[in-house]
Amino acid sequence: MAKPRSSDIASDDDDAPKPLHDILSSRFDFSNFIDSVGQGILVTDNKWFIEYSNPAFAKMLFTLPEDLTRVSLYDHFHLEDVKKLKDAENKLLAGRTVSFDARLINFEDAILFANLTITPCRKNGKLTGYMATVIDLASSVEASSIGANTAEASAVGADTAKARVLGSNEIVTDLERQLADLIDFLPDATLAIDKNGVVISWNKAMESLTGTPAKEVLGKGDYEYSIPFYGHKRPILIDTIFNPGYDVEAEYTNLQRDGRNISGEVFIPSFGQNGSTIWCKAGPLCDTCGNVFGAIESIRDITKRKKIEEDLLESEAKFHMLFERSTDAMLLLDGGKYIDCNPAAVNTMGASHKKDLLNRHPACFAPDMQPNGCSSHEMAEEMIKKAYEEGTNRFEWIRRRLNGEEFPVEVSLTAIPWKGSRILFTALRDISERRRMEEALKESENKYRAIFENTGTAVIIIEDDMTISLVNAESERMSGYTKSQIEGKMKWTEFVHNENLQSMLTQHCLRRQNPEHALKNYDFKMIDRNGRKKDIFLSIDMIPGTRKTIASLMDISPLKRYEEKLNSLLRFHSEMIDTAAIWIDMFDAHGKMTFWNRAAERISGYSRDEVLGSADIWARLYPDPEYRKKIINDAMNLAMNNGRVENYVTTIRCKDGRARRISWHSNNFISKDRKVLGGIGIGSDVTEALFAQEALRKSEQEKAAILNGLKDTIVEFIDPQMRLIWTNKALQEYVGKSAEELVGKHCYEIARKIPEPCPGCQAVKVIESGEFQEGEICTDDGKIWLMRSNPIIDECGKIQGIVNIVFNITDRRNAEQARQESEKRFRAVFETARDSIFIKDLHGKYIQANPAMEKLFGLTSEQIVGKTDYELFEKDAGAHIKDADHRVYAGEVMEEEHTKSVNGVPHIFHVIKA
Repeated sequence: MAKPRSSDIASDDDDAPKPLHDILSSRFDFSNFIDSVGQGILVTDNKWFIEYSNPAFAKMLFTLPEDLTRVSLYDHFHLEDVKKLKDAENKLLAGRTVSFDARLINFEDAILFANLTITPCRKNGKLTGYMATVIDLASSVEASSIGANTAEASAVGADTAKARVLGSNEIVTDLERQLADLIDFLPDATLAIDKNGVVISWNKAMESLTGTPAKEVLGKGDYEYSIPFYGHKRPILIDTIFNPGYDVEAEYTNLQRDGRNISGEVFIPSFGQNGSTIWCKAGPLCDTCGNVFGAIESIRDITKRKKIEEDLLESEAKFHMLFERSTDAMLLLDGGKYIDCNPAAVNTMGASHKKDLLNRHPACFAPDMQPNGCSSHEMAEEMIKKAYEEGTNRFEWIRRRLNGEEFPVEVSLTAIPWKGSRILFTALRDISERRRMEEALKESENKYRAIFENTGTAVIIIEDDMTISLVNAESERMSGYTKSQIEGKMKWTEFVHNENLQSMLTQHCLRRQNPEHALKNYDFKMIDRNGRKKDIFLSIDMIPGTRKTIASLMDISPLKRYEEKLNSLLRFHSEMIDTAAIWIDMFDAHGKMTFWNRAAERISGYSRDEVLGSADIWARLYPDPEYRKKIINDAMNLAMNNGRVENYVTTIRCKDGRARRISWHSNNFISKDRKVLGGIGIGSDVTEALFAQEALRKSEQEKAAILNGLKDTIVEFIDPQMRLIWTNKALQEYVGKSAEELVGKHCYEIARKIPEPCPGCQAVKVIESGEFQEGEICTDDGKIWLMRSNPIIDECGKIQGIVNIVFNITDRRNAEQARQESEKRFRAVFETARDSIFIKDLHGKYIQANPAMEKLFGLTSEQIVGKTDYELFEKDAGAHIKDADHRVYAGEVMEEEHTKSVNGVPHIFHVIKA
């Protein structure tokens, strides 16, 4: 094989590099060491042609070391990761050591997920090649799963593991891809942001609605997501999740709150050709522990629906806003007794007929005493009197249904003319839900206060003059000062080290003058009350609508210290054994340590001086006698077979008391007469690798949280046999069963409780055609649903599953039907009435006339339409008619008389206008 070229292993008197085994043997017998190393080790020339590789690396690629000689490392890089090696080369040329994750291709064309640490080799200042260590990430995760001490390990390595997984964003599970597809299949335009306001999801429906591709929005913050709607950056409904102070009531209508979710409607003049009315619903995204990590908003263009609603209102107005059809409880009160009521009032009071309510005093439907301590009868009389005196009166009241149930209402009393006298028009509104929402809001505010005070992160509010106006408990712990010492008295500048003070003052001014150019995240050094320096990661932003800022501070001092240790580990020195990023120790037949490399010092915390020449280290690393005995027995049993131990994971106790997980490869030194002379131990710290799978699982949960946040839309994933694989919470809540109870059952068994697919089922059509299907279905409870089914097809064209997305359109269908029925009723009255009925526009011209009016005037409808009152009646009444019309338009009901000659005979007509 070719010789490795590295300044670290070249001799001083010979330009030609020596073979690796010659160099290694200059101090130790490393033949067993090289064979037992679990990590891949290779040396290339400066063109990346492999000159040496150990058996571990060859095994990773499913080949032999000799087959890799003079093979380019580029040949075994995944095409999409070649750029990573090229980027690393630029840093290596600058003399830096680099570490990164990449996908390698082995000799069986399979993908190997690996971590590479590469350092440049130089001689006399000239680059001669590269030396690399390779870790099989999949094997590391698998090995680390044996007896993992998860609790302590997670505290130490979570940040590093998360950074590695985020860096390796190519590793995506099948479930992640399925969940991503589900988000794209959602019918409503949907976006999601993280806690920093950065867009993390922008589905296809959103692309279709706004015309803005996801790639132009994803990863952007600072309200970029509002531009497609408003043409400029501004908060929208989703921003209330992180900014409850945003005044949505001033802009949104029909606001509804469901816990931490909020929905409403808003008209946007700049969106669409003539402006659009959109319905929005926003809510938080939470992980399994209930921690908010982002927010989601669904948006639906309801312009057409609003037009239907307006048409319905107009139709009802034409039908004289029928008292009997109102959904609000309405009653007429005269002389202290109800004389009429609508069906809604009958229903609200739990009565079976109007007669149950009429001719009775309001106090008959209330408890003896109201919450304010007044008797119901006295308060009713007082409120009635006030309504007559002031014309109207609005107040809250406790009503009692006929079954004895009490509930809060808002009462509106309005004095109206009635048959020559005045009576009170009474409107009742059940405010039970409003009361519940008020309590929920109060509870929510208490929760946010508790979160602010008890979060594990220090949070402070900073005024324009740099004074700290509010701090939480963690801020007290971090700074060493109490709230009373800080709030309103100290400025943030008093906690900043001099080396960072000027730059942070610049940021403070820039954030208020040009916030787009101010940094939202950066590091600085903090000085606490005791004068100790701490490395702090700062997240800061303006509070919208104020000159204040909110800042979150995280103590990253331990992380900084860990990074420094890691950087020191990656420095390669003159000898390969000391530059290896793995623990290497040697011991004699009595267990006394004869060698202890720098990695062993770093990982265990014990220096060479503390370890060499003694066997005490075993009791220090394994303080539990039973555990230590088990390890020795296991090692002896494994070594009895072939003299070596591979991938054996143990938990050691470091000098500082921390627990670390080590994967061991060890080999015994055997004499010619088969006596054990000692051994070599090679350990890899795999503590951080344990958390890779947990980070991937969290990623899956985040996408599932987005789908579960869609409360009004059922999303389900079924297999080709129509058995449920996954569903969001909307279906679980609809059928009243958990996901565990539903998974594996046929979808028609769940939805309709029948033994075979529903007639016209969209999923069946997808299976038969292999194409997207859409249609309406009606369930046994009378609800109408729009169902969209889309196949999940593999690269061979075979259906692997079906995504069903179902949402309730019952209200929309009912609204359309109500409008048609109302129009039909009006038309029936209009056409069959014996009295003449006409409709005029705002200019006083007739636009409709019924058959009775045609007969009265002896004119056709076409002859009447377009004329005015004074053209049909007396000519000199024009001013009087015009004045009366204006009063009608203002809401009055007018009665007037007109004279008209019919067949030469004068007739007087009594006209009522409304």
